[in-house]
Amino acid sequence: MTPPQPQLDKKQFKAFLLIYAAHVDYHYDEREEAFIKLNVSETHYQATLTLHEALSDYDCLKVIATHKHLLESTPEEKKKMETLITQLFLVDGKYTRGEKVFLEFIDKLSKTM
Repeated sequence: MTPPQPQLDKKQFKAFLLIYAAHVDYHYDEREEAFIKLNVSETHYQATLTLHEALSDYDCLKVIATHKHLLESTPEEKKKMETLITQLFLVDGKYTRGEKVFLEFIDKLSKTM
């Protein structure tokens, strides 16, 4: 049974997107957690981490696709979010092919709005 789609606001979606991005390489550590917590509130972090852990990878991607309208709307905001995700990917010293593909996915998703 598919869980119901959560309704996230912009801040919750930012936290969810960062948490999902941090897990793209199947490795999530304290450095990535600390980076995310510097960029979102503790409340948003905890709630969206719990949501992320409760969902399958497929369901997480559905949440991202469903909330694509919350992706940064101006070119400046979009660039800021891309930079934030890239910085997150570099926290562990590696920028994997999977992480690059995810960033490309987010870019293409934002263009479909």
